[in-house]
Amino acid sequence: MAMGASSTLLKSVLIVLVLGASSLFCLVIYSFFFKPLQTFLITSSPDKTYTVSLRGQKTQPIFFTAEVRYDVSKKGAPMLSNKFLYSADGLDFPFEYRYPNYRWLNEQIIQFYREENLRERPPDSVILVNNTGKTIKLVRIESNEIVLFFEMPAGFKTSIATSQSKGDRKGLFVGGEFTDGTSVMEFSADFDLKGRNEPRTFSVDLRADKTTVEMLN
Repeated sequence: MAMGASSTLLKSVLIVLVLGASSLFCLVIYSFFFKPLQTFLITSSPDKTYTVSLRGQKTQPIFFTAEVRYDVSKKGAPMLSNKFLYSADGLDFPFEYRYPNYRWLNEQIIQFYREENLRERPPDSVILVNNTGKTIKLVRIESNEIVLFFEMPAGFKTSIATSQSKGDRKGLFVGGEFTDGTSVMEFSADFDLKGRNEPRTFSVDLRADKTTVEMLN
C-alpha cells in the first residue's frame, strides 16, 4: 500500500512538473512570437508633417532574434506600416547600444545614430540623388547609422553625414519603395578602407532599374 501511494504521488508530481514546464515554454513562445511589439519611441518631424513610431525590443535579447520595426504617419494619416528597422540576436549589439540617439535632419529625413561615433572623427558623407523620374515614398540607408528618407521627389539631392568606420571596411545598404508600393532596387556592399584615414564620400544614385553606390575618394 505504501509503495503504491508513493508511486501515485511521484506520478502526480511528474505530471505537475511537465505541465508547468509546458506552460512556461508556451509563455516564452508567446512572448517572442505572438505578443504585440511594445512602442518605445514616438517622434515627429520639426513641422509635424511626419510621425515615426518605433516598436519592438531595443535591449539585448537572450533567446531568439529581437526586431525593431516602425510605422510612419503623415499629418495623422497612416503612411507606412510595420517596416523593418533593425534586428539582433544574443551575439549582436542591441538597438539601444548602436542607435541610442536620433535626430531629424530636415522635415523628411530622420537619422538613428550614436553621438560619440559622429564626434570621434570627422564624418564621411553620403550624397543621395533620386534619378528614378518619380517620387520615392521611402528610402532606407543603413551603414554605421540608419537613415530614413520620406517622399523624395524626382531630382531630389541631399548629403548626409555618417560616422567613419573603426575597421578596414564599411558596409552600406540601400533599399526603399515607390508611392505605388513597388520596391526600389536594393544595393548592399562592403567597401575596402585599408590605407584610407581621411573622410570618405559615397555617392548613392537611385534609378528606375538599378541603384548604384560608389566611393568617390
